[in-house]
Amino acid sequence: MTTHVALESSPWKNAAVAPNGVANAARLSAPVYENGRSSTTNVDFLWRADCCCCCGHGVPVDLLLEYAHKIPKVELHVHMEGTLEATLAKEIATKNGVPMGSAGEEAFNDDENGIAFGDLNSFLAAYFHRESVLRHREDIYNVVLRYFEKSAAQNVRHIELLFDFQSPFRQTPPRDALQGMYDACLEAEKRWGVTSRRILCFIRSFPLKKHLECVEMVTPYMSLFDGFGLAASELGHENYKFRKVFDLVKQKGFPCVAHAGEEGPAQNVIDALLHNHAARIDHGTSAVEDPGLLKHLVANQVPLTVCPLSNVCLGVCRNLEEHPLLRCMPKCSLESETPNGVSHEVFQSQRDRLRCEQLDKLKAADKDPKCALGVPDPVPYVAGQPAAEAISLGPKRVTGSRIGVQFESLIDQGLQVTINSDDPAFFGGGMNENFRGIIETCRVKENACTGMAADDSNGGTPLLKESLHWRLDTIKTVVLNSVYAAFLPLEKKQALAQEVESFDAEFRKKHRIAT
Repeated sequence: MTTHVALESSPWKNAAVAPNGVANAARLSAPVYENGRSSTTNVDFLWRADCCCCCGHGVPVDLLLEYAHKIPKVELHVHMEGTLEATLAKEIATKNGVPMGSAGEEAFNDDENGIAFGDLNSFLAAYFHRESVLRHREDIYNVVLRYFEKSAAQNVRHIELLFDFQSPFRQTPPRDALQGMYDACLEAEKRWGVTSRRILCFIRSFPLKKHLECVEMVTPYMSLFDGFGLAASELGHENYKFRKVFDLVKQKGFPCVAHAGEEGPAQNVIDALLHNHAARIDHGTSAVEDPGLLKHLVANQVPLTVCPLSNVCLGVCRNLEEHPLLRCMPKCSLESETPNGVSHEVFQSQRDRLRCEQLDKLKAADKDPKCALGVPDPVPYVAGQPAAEAISLGPKRVTGSRIGVQFESLIDQGLQVTINSDDPAFFGGGMNENFRGIIETCRVKENACTGMAADDSNGGTPLLKESLHWRLDTIKTVVLNSVYAAFLPLEKKQALAQEVESFDAEFRKKHRIAT
């Protein structure tokens, strides 16, 4: 039995912004600063992009929402089958003469608020049942095209779509499914300019033999997709068990990704790098349980495709405030230190250095014919590497979530966090809804950084209700992380990055935001 998460439907429609675009300015009553000094003269108000809104002169929540909505974005972790909304599933079921009862009761539940499944296996049961209504090439085409249309409206410029052929309820022939998906992606690029990649995922509950057979089956159609991945429940299906099939697809020249550390331990993340040749880690939240691994991920710029609303709906964390990877420290640009005594300048310098190193690696990979799609090979984890040991981590704290550890300011320190929707038809929305969920936490302490509200009505460890302290700079950073982690040629990445920078500069100018 599942319950519904109290996530607002169509979240962006209620984001109120003042006519001049500067929301909440009067309410915050923040001082005006010029070059770090308080000004008593009558000058235009300046928000500060490098402050969180709770310090009084950071960009306020409503303006952060507008920025996150309009900034050009890249999505790296979304399952094609997970974009099939209940209403469209019903339409397709009727067209194909599929009795709705045969697809399972949960398959057609109302899902606009997100469904709290509690665990991954409960979700997968509904997920696989819903996709059973897909029978023809045109069904796949319509599902993909509809999601791309919605994504284009949310200013998503590039999508890397995960899909599988091993669902026990799969009804569409693989060739038809691939062609329908491919045709929809081409049409989306023609209509809205949204580019894409397609990544075939192995379902890890199947034995290795089935995955090897899957590779053989799709060999004639390999021009229609761009990479391989690993998905579904980690429990009892650890990443190291799939080394042989990933060695095979790596030899065929495909870049790889792998789900790891969503419900499984940090060791699965380590194994994904070593045994799955994972250029990106899908989820990776349990990496916080191993500080040495966390430092390795930062030092080597390993992208994590984080899915915030999915993590709440599947019980990884009890709410977004307790998310293991997303918390930033309170920051006021006029103060050199945080309340915890950690210098922001240290983190900024570290992040800038790591970004430069990342770009150097991308340039080298772009020239290396052995690197598929210009994607650098992953660096296996080895404990005690000097580069990793030199990484500074922020303060650690414990929460009551299943993954009950948070390190503050991982994004500021250079961890390559990206924001994604995973299965938007089940978890409450797409890219903008995920950004909104994070940013809305900042309202809790919009006028004060200190203290922590808690709700212990659920018993046990109090539920944290503290701001994640995201700033304008934080949003821009994670968007650029996605751009550079995409399976795209360096030239295309640079063009997307320039689009982000141009938008950012224009937005700051329009809304009088200082840096």
